[in-house]
Amino acid sequence: MQDAGLFELAVPGDAVEPGTALSGEVIVTGPGEVRGVALELVRGEQSARTSQPTIATVASARLVGATTLEPGQRFAFSVTLPASAQPGFRTPHGVVEWFVRARADVFGPDIVTERPITVRPSGVAPSAAQLGALGAATAAMSRADKPVNVMLGVVFAGLGVLFAGLGLVWAANPPEAWGESGNGGLLAFTFGLALLLLGCGGLVLRQQRAASIEGVTVALDLAGYWPGGVITASTSNSGTRSLTIGYQCVEIVKRDSGAGEHRSITYPQHVLHEDWRPLPAGEGQVRFSVPADVPASYAGDAVSVDHRVVIVPAGKERSVRNRARLRTDVVVRPRVE
Repeated sequence: MQDAGLFELAVPGDAVEPGTALSGEVIVTGPGEVRGVALELVRGEQSARTSQPTIATVASARLVGATTLEPGQRFAFSVTLPASAQPGFRTPHGVVEWFVRARADVFGPDIVTERPITVRPSGVAPSAAQLGALGAATAAMSRADKPVNVMLGVVFAGLGVLFAGLGLVWAANPPEAWGESGNGGLLAFTFGLALLLLGCGGLVLRQQRAASIEGVTVALDLAGYWPGGVITASTSNSGTRSLTIGYQCVEIVKRDSGAGEHRSITYPQHVLHEDWRPLPAGEGQVRFSVPADVPASYAGDAVSVDHRVVIVPAGKERSVRNRARLRTDVVVRPRVE
């Protein structure tokens, strides 16, 4: 990004609510030939595990076409923030921020001037469908690594099959270079490597398959919650296993490693808050407090926040990727001040 002092941005208040307009002026501070000037409202997500932010332009307006700019010129603008927009926030491994930008289209790299703005939580309550969609989106981000892990398991298993086939061919038709004594050591190594790869592939694929927890149901008292609120989970447990129920707030951040054909993108999860209790037998209720300082539910490209009530076998509470678990989506809305 460049900022050559071509513009200043005048934005009264610097704050906007979802579904409302942000108005202001772009003030020209230096002369220049441009092919056009645009005003953009952008959301930036920065994971601590990536070198570059993920930028999304959510609204824009073209202010002027090809022209010669002179200091003192002013261009008024008004852009509307989508009703689904959520306030920015910070987590230990990521940040979501909002900016307003003036962009000059020039020969060479664009000249960009930006300033941060604050998105306030909306005072309009979202519908049950909107809350459900947000819960499903954050749940999907918690499974973002699954396709990569499945592919890894398939690759390991495929290599195991390949080496097993090679060993069988050599056992049936030993290469002439081995002579009459054969080469038992190489055959043993080939079959051993095949078993190792097959075992690793099977283990990785097994970890991606969810194991059901039978005889347990969970129902939450509300469709959405706020930081500082209380989640009441009504449970029914007719099973015989020793189980634990917990509430988790988890951040999911994009990690970009390697380069070129060796580049890999994963989405590690970090627990921001968790609270675990033994699951009572029969009918019961369990209450969890949502800390006042946790971020709201958010499904992004580089940073996401997932809230959930989870039931797992006793002693398995510390893993965010338990195969055997029963998950219930929790949606935490930004607190309206």
